[in-house]
Amino acid sequence: MVALVREMVRDLIADFVSALAVRLCEWLAEEGATLGAATAVVTAQVAALVAKWMGKIGRLLNALAHSVQKLKPILRAIGPPRRR
Repeated sequence: MVALVREMVRDLIADFVSALAVRLCEWLAEEGATLGAATAVVTAQVAALVAKWMGKIGRLLNALAHSVQKLKPILRAIGPPRRR
């Protein structure tokens, strides 16, 4: 379960970096065309993009934590592993 979430988070981060790279050229062009006047708009767009991806990652981590909490009683009932 943890490995699956780790892979999903890794993929989401890779997607975020890809989206950031694609939009970076657009944002640089906006900044250059407006001689820096679009800084506030670009900053808001970057913040929105980061918030969107952090929300996705946060939901995955919350779901993992919830699943682990649901597994605790089952693991306690099974008991500790036996030593050989």
